[in-house]
Amino acid sequence: MWRKMQRNTFLVLICLTLVGCSAGLPNRERSLREFILEKQTPENQIVQPSTSVDDWVSANYPVDCEWHDFKRIVDGDTIIVNDDDRVRMIGIDTPESKKENTPIQAYSLDASRQLKSFLSGEEKVCLITDEEGDAVDIYGRWLRYVFTDEGLDANAEMIKSGLAEGYLRFPFERKEAFRQLESEAKKQKVGQWSQ
Repeated sequence: MWRKMQRNTFLVLICLTLVGCSAGLPNRERSLREFILEKQTPENQIVQPSTSVDDWVSANYPVDCEWHDFKRIVDGDTIIVNDDDRVRMIGIDTPESKKENTPIQAYSLDASRQLKSFLSGEEKVCLITDEEGDAVDIYGRWLRYVFTDEGLDANAEMIKSGLAEGYLRFPFERKEAFRQLESEAKKQKVGQWSQ
């Protein structure tokens, strides 16, 4: 009986504390935009975060390209450049086909074929580093956006095809745009979303 009274008293005190703390909050609706951090340009001008794939691409391709010799596809989200540098494509994840002790997953071979079709015939690829994310992962792979010399955005195209999903666990500039692309692929029921 005594424990129950203590617990109830404790709950009442917590409720009163929360009500008292909320009294100092502004009495108006708040927009989600007020909580989103804005990027600062070197001139200290405020730039709203972009969720449009085309806006990001036009601002970064080909200006920020690092051109590398394209060697081969490893799977649907990893390629080899130069002699043996592995590049993990930022913001996408495809079903596994080459992971040790893991069976080949559904759509993994389709994803590899799709990426191969995007990059076939390419001698060089444009790699762009993301300003918000890491440049290298824990396995030593470069983390990059991959473009062809014609400007095809391989990361975004893989999501549009439905053979990659947005890999949204880590911070990167195009996270919201990739989330939207995945949502659209699901609506259109393409690739792995067709069932």
